Amino acid sequence: MQLRRLGLLLLLPLGASAQAPRDTLRYSLRFSDRPAGALTFWGTPAESWADFEYTDRGRGPHVVQHTVFAANGTPRLMTITGHDYLKDTVDERFTTDARTMHWVNSAEGDQQKPARAGYYIDVGGVTSVDALVRALLKTPDRRLPLLPAGEARLARLAGLTLRTKDEQRTVVAWAITGLGFTPVAVWLDRDGRLFGQVSGWFSCIRAGWESAVPQMVALQDSLQAVALRGVTAHLAHRLPTGRALVFRHAAIFDAAAASVRPHGTVIIRGDRIIAAGNDGEVAVPAGASRSSLAPTGSRASCCTVNSSCTCVPAFRRPLSSRSPRLAPRV
Repeated sequence: MQLRRLGLLLLLPLGASAQAPRDTLRYSLRFSDRPAGALTFWGTPAESWADFEYTDRGRGPHVVQHTVFAANGTPRLMTITGHDYLKDTVDERFTTDARTMHWVNSAEGDQQKPARAGYYIDVGGVTSVDALVRALLKTPDRRLPLLPAGEARLARLAGLTLRTKDEQRTVVAWAITGLGFTPVAVWLDRDGRLFGQVSGWFSCIRAGWESAVPQMVALQDSLQAVALRGVTAHLAHRLPTGRALVFRHAAIFDAAAASVRPHGTVIIRGDRIIAAGNDGEVAVPAGASRSSLAPTGSRASCCTVNSSCTCVPAFRRPLSSRSPRLAPRV
């Protein structure tokens, strides 16, 4: 499961978190069980700030984010300043009003389009996933358009009671679908504030609750295993032994040439690719099961590595560039 960052700082310095008010929430950023940095949130439901920093072998980001929210919980102003994982300058900005939405970031440059409802997903900051969850909970069907493109959906996963030596707390895991290829799990406390985003590799956890990470990861992994079994049962192609499966209208990634070829056909038998080429130019075995990857004009990518194949959706923008990045970009 994937995780990830927030800022117009009204010219606040990067060290502004040192002067944060009493409602500040502090988090520990950890690689496995090793401390790596810190995330600090402060503000109100209408306006918040965040200071995010970690180090990884001499690299790592430090950004400060300022967000002003509309009544429905979606950002109407966001600024992010600092530097990214590779120390490149971050200066990202988003604004929207009744007529236009305008954003500037390192992936898309300077963009302006007619305003529409939705939640802006940043490129260089700390996507405030708890604020996204709260905005989703305000919608009748727990769905919300993402800006500049996409849609987020929300589902409750499970509650969990955690204990330390001196305290007990119940937290709830939510799954956000639409930020990446797999749902993003986020843990909130009873006040709807971020408690943590965890994995066996990189975690963001409320300061003082670091010992709870293994228990949270264990439940998260068990829920994911159940979900993946359901996906497998629903999507698996159960073909008779020896029958080929044909994918048409695929975008084929050629690792040797480091290029992507559109309008391709890929033929699989068992777990091996037996042929690949342009649509209409590849001989299809008799009796093969056929699957079109572009029934409505969308595309799908088929990535070939050592003659094995994984087919995944192809989007007009890389998902990694719009995903929450509490985890390091490497």
